[in-house]
Amino acid sequence: MSEIVNLSPSLRSLNTKNSPLVPPRRVSSSYYRLKFLSFPGKISLATERIRAIDARKQEVDDSPVSIELGPISSESHFDEVMEEAQARMAAWCRKCIYLRPKLEKLAAEFYPRLRFYHVDVNAVPYRLVTRAGVTGTEARKCDKCFAYKPLRTHHCRVCRRCVLKMDHHCVWINNCVGYANYKAFFLLVFYATVACIHSTVLLVCCVFKNGESYAGNVPLKTFMVSCGVFMIGLSITLGTLLGWHIYLIAHNMTTIEHYNSKRALWLARKSGQSYRHQFDLGVYKNITSVLGSNIMKWLCPTFTRNTEDGINFSAARDS
Repeated sequence: MSEIVNLSPSLRSLNTKNSPLVPPRRVSSSYYRLKFLSFPGKISLATERIRAIDARKQEVDDSPVSIELGPISSESHFDEVMEEAQARMAAWCRKCIYLRPKLEKLAAEFYPRLRFYHVDVNAVPYRLVTRAGVTGTEARKCDKCFAYKPLRTHHCRVCRRCVLKMDHHCVWINNCVGYANYKAFFLLVFYATVACIHSTVLLVCCVFKNGESYAGNVPLKTFMVSCGVFMIGLSITLGTLLGWHIYLIAHNMTTIEHYNSKRALWLARKSGQSYRHQFDLGVYKNITSVLGSNIMKWLCPTFTRNTEDGINFSAARDS
């Protein structure tokens, strides 16, 4: 999370060589920008700097931001204009949520204390960690992105961020499958499998249907047979994937945890001990932790309030 602060020219004296903030870069004729990243080591210094800026800013009247108008010359120019328009509209809201960090550099012109929360599906927010009561000594940190890393959280190399209860990175949805969207992904696979099986049955029935319109048209039958063979293969593939995730849900495991548990099981057998997945609470509780407690909504694409917060998970009792 980053915070952007605008300064008028009379406040440039606050910035020194020993300042923990990045030197301001000119944005317009009357605005300057200071940007800092809230890493743990700089939070206290940055807070003091913001308080000093707020105290001085009460005495300064900000001049309006200059706006330059011109023709749209290219597609990239059009994208820049649209991003700037979105940022200007968001400035009126004072508090807003962005899905893309590209607007961060544009909104520095519009509101001095505009805060940005780059929201991403399954991302690890710092507030959830502090709300869960995790202290600095107990909280793990990722070696790659230096973010707080709760239990069952893994770093995705494609998304370049840590994902809560990460299962895998899906190229078909261009996102990670984890705590926040695992039910949606499971229902996607389930209904896709049902649709493929239904299409296969319809194609097979049409191929073997008795009638002159089908028996006398050989190219049409050839096309339908080809589609039927393709749908059979797709149904088997999606059915296998669906069965795999049903197994994972029944054991309260992710794909990553499954492969890690195989090694743990091998080490336990090697040492003559028994192994059980620590989050396996039983089939019913495992299913409700993903699909919800209401059985009527298990196969409905509706929002389900999980019994877990994505950071703290119930563990099975040691036998």
